[in-house]
Amino acid sequence: MNEVRKVRNRYLVKNDADYTKALKDRDTLLQARLAEYAKQLRDVPAVEQPNVDACTTPYQLDSWEPAWPPDPA
Repeated sequence: MNEVRKVRNRYLVKNDADYTKALKDRDTLLQARLAEYAKQLRDVPAVEQPNVDACTTPYQLDSWEPAWPPDPA
């Protein structure tokens, strides 16, 4: 899950930049979508942990990929 958090943090940094641009552009619809996206990103580790726990072999764990929410920007 540490790797998932590292990737998630990179997505959050990009999302913050997109949100700042949406603020500057006064795009309230995009701001709302980016805020929801950030929440979904923050939830990924908790949502995906049961899927990791369900992996019973090293092969399953190696082939597991988290389900990332789509970027609205």
